[in-house]
Amino acid sequence: MNSAKFFTDFEPYYETIAHVDLRMRVLGMDEPRYSILQTTVGQLGVQWAKEGSGQLSEGATDRSAFGLYMQLNSLPRLLNGMILDPNAIVVLPPGAEFCFSCDHANSWLALRVPTELLTDSGAASHDTLINSVSVVRSCHDLSQKLRTTVLGYLRAINRTQSLSNSTLVSSLFGNEILTIARKVCHQSAGIQLHSENKFSALSQRYADIAKTAAEIIENSLDGSVSVAAISKSLSVSERTLLTAFRSRFEMPPRRFIQSMRLNRARTILRQSTHPETFIQDVAAECGFWDVGRFASRYSELFGELPSQTLRR
Repeated sequence: MNSAKFFTDFEPYYETIAHVDLRMRVLGMDEPRYSILQTTVGQLGVQWAKEGSGQLSEGATDRSAFGLYMQLNSLPRLLNGMILDPNAIVVLPPGAEFCFSCDHANSWLALRVPTELLTDSGAASHDTLINSVSVVRSCHDLSQKLRTTVLGYLRAINRTQSLSNSTLVSSLFGNEILTIARKVCHQSAGIQLHSENKFSALSQRYADIAKTAAEIIENSLDGSVSVAAISKSLSVSERTLLTAFRSRFEMPPRRFIQSMRLNRARTILRQSTHPETFIQDVAAECGFWDVGRFASRYSELFGELPSQTLRR
């Protein structure tokens, strides 16, 4: 578990990601290349990933640990409707639900910190730890220190495998990383109180609208749903629906619908065991009546033709 794994397919890559109950869908393809390095430092779980596509990542964290997340590139990414800057550290409490969205290649770093490590030795009490997702900003020094320490350890063990078996090296880095993680979690507790007061009722309404609309879309991937129909069922205007989707998913609802239908088509093609599966049948099942247009949109999103996916 201490060496990097490389993938050219999206699905095997995201199935490798640990410590979360996760579902990912492709939103935009730069190149079909993915890598992830996973290890443990003492009792801390560490993951460093590079993704050649943008994706929608939804799920929940481990119920027995806190998750710390940092993006490593400067391009924007949304978390639960909040824009993440390069110095932001996301703190996800046990069992927290999250929705990450970006439409470009991305690189990120994540830590799994067991809750007991944050509450023992007087580090913190359960009452002072956050109970919902928080983003620690304006902490450049802390962010840089966490990034440098974790990546320094990962690069060292990736170059010299014997270091990963060294109790001394693991202990030194583990203690340093845990100290930083505790400081981040302490800061997040105070920030959460401030951010909760600033999170307006309108923002919450947009989040609820987008989540409900996404559920409707996921249950109607045969092309039977439209933006107008969704707006009507939720008793909101199309403009409000557009604002809600841009706030949560960083894209308009029509693009979201098309992306989900294409991802559904890919799942069907990958899982097909029937030798006479026809591309046009899969396209029709996912609401695409023009096979040529379906193949073109599919290739744009996944970097290969539907027939290539089917032959794998």
